Amino acid sequence: MSSFLVSESTLQDAVTCFAGFEGKSSTRAAEDLDVLGRRLWQLNCDALYDRYGSKAVNMVCTAEECADFRWRVAILDDRDTAKMCHHLKALECLIYQCSEGDCVKSDLYNAMEVRADMLRRAIVRNLPEYQKSDSWE
Repeated sequence: MSSFLVSESTLQDAVTCFAGFEGKSSTRAAEDLDVLGRRLWQLNCDALYDRYGSKAVNMVCTAEECADFRWRVAILDDRDTAKMCHHLKALECLIYQCSEGDCVKSDLYNAMEVRADMLRRAIVRNLPEYQKSDSWE
């Protein structure tokens, strides 16, 4: 497996997965999501160090770059399946890139997996096939 530092765009989309859905109360303030983004980027860096050791020094973001991360405010609409798929894919990319060493044991890694599962369920509920299927009996 080859690991890399995700782009800032991918990180922005992954952080948006934690913002909540349009029309529903968000559990996180923008400042909290800034901090979350920094922590996620650091987890990605930690995974690179776990994978490549000292060779990762040229692959990771600097402490200054990480500290400068600001979440670009965007809220998902839980009726927009295509947009949810786009953001889910970004989150899954980040999860995969953080799947090294002790990173997979962290609460932050677990939070990403839980959030991805939540998005998957929301996407499936939007599918016409799901909506047309027999109801629970």
